[in-house]
Amino acid sequence: MTNWGLNLVVVLSCLELTFASASQYLKLNHSTTFESNFFNTPLNNFDEVSPTFSLKVLHTNDFCGERSCSCSLFYAGGEGEVESFVENTLFLQELASRFSCNLVYAEHRWYGESIPGMNTIDPTNYTYLTSYQAMADFERIARNFSIPNTKTIAIGGSYGGMLAAWMRLTYPGTFDGAFASSASVLYPFEEEYSDTDLYEIVSDDFEECREGIHSAFLSLRELSTSELFANIQDILGLCEAPINQVESNNTIALLQQSLTNVAQLDYPFETNFLFPLPANPVNKACELFAELGGGIAGLRNAASLTLGEKDQCIEVSLEHFHSFAPGLIDGPWAVQRCTDLVMPATVGEGNKMYLSCSEFDQNCFYAGHESQAEFCKAVYGVDEIFPNDETKKNHGGVEQFNDIGNIIFSYGSLDIWSGAGRVQNDERAAELDLIWIEGGAHHADLRGANEADPPSFAQARARETEIIGGWLA
Repeated sequence: MTNWGLNLVVVLSCLELTFASASQYLKLNHSTTFESNFFNTPLNNFDEVSPTFSLKVLHTNDFCGERSCSCSLFYAGGEGEVESFVENTLFLQELASRFSCNLVYAEHRWYGESIPGMNTIDPTNYTYLTSYQAMADFERIARNFSIPNTKTIAIGGSYGGMLAAWMRLTYPGTFDGAFASSASVLYPFEEEYSDTDLYEIVSDDFEECREGIHSAFLSLRELSTSELFANIQDILGLCEAPINQVESNNTIALLQQSLTNVAQLDYPFETNFLFPLPANPVNKACELFAELGGGIAGLRNAASLTLGEKDQCIEVSLEHFHSFAPGLIDGPWAVQRCTDLVMPATVGEGNKMYLSCSEFDQNCFYAGHESQAEFCKAVYGVDEIFPNDETKKNHGGVEQFNDIGNIIFSYGSLDIWSGAGRVQNDERAAELDLIWIEGGAHHADLRGANEADPPSFAQARARETEIIGGWLA
């Protein structure tokens, strides 16, 4: 029997979302009340005598109305607190309302409030922070919260989408289908994708100003190799001048990460997801770059979208170049990216925006490259593992997804993470539901309808609704 901790009630109004003005979003007729529980799960799901700790779960039956719930939608939380996923996946509430579903959001181990306790478990011990342990957690939670004798659909975006697809493979008796948005499920299989795809997509997104940005990075690298550190501090407005080339190269990494984040969040509407950004932020970044005539100063101006206004100094606090890798968050997620889900991203030859691997060795990030292993060891004290045979064993590739069926994969043309996931042209994926969203950035379809959406967004959601309705029927 499940042991429960403190019960709470969380009210999240559809009209009070924090990432955009309420008037932009499709308004449901009522506020949604989520009940919050803490669910006990083993530290090691594969050890019968393992100690336990608590995972946070938010759930609601509000969309069932006066009727009994006829299905369950289960959201697999990723590398953040569960409330942020509720706030940024309004489409799930639309689906739950359409099909009278119980709606459950589960927080991933080691994130938010779901961190092993300090008495019996050392919270710095990341041995059991893995995707397959998280999947086992989620399967336990789904069995406890799902409506008996009805179907359960796993849903997730980005890393959560990877988990949703893998849970459909691993626990088909619990999850009758999976909807994986922007899921980079091919990363464990290095032969299935190119590690230069991510930066190529970023470059394509910045087509309007990418040549000027590339030239600015060349100039910044020249200052770095010439050890003109005071000049770098002055032009970029750093809080402190670099003291060596390692630190000055980190300024290049920080600016790359900033612009890459802008590309990841290139939505046609304002957002406060990760950063407060205007609509079409890539276009805005190019405007800001040109505003100061390009160059290194233009880079700083463009980066102000995520690094703060240009009259605020920039703090470059991390010590290793790969600390600024795309999508990396200091802490548990960085550890997972070293030991569980290494996601290579190399700047390839001919990239029109960033310095290529041959131009700038720090932009080489592929299997076996020494800088990634050095980063994992120096910063987190763990051994970098890629390819990870354990991950390959626990997660499937294209053929396995095709064989199990009932999986939606959706990707957008602006989604920088789609290179290691999209399987549109793979003949082995004949039975999969693959949805391509023209003009879509990272998991844009999960965010709910918006007045600024292009027609492709509504078409994708309509198709996803139709497919899920077919599964539930």
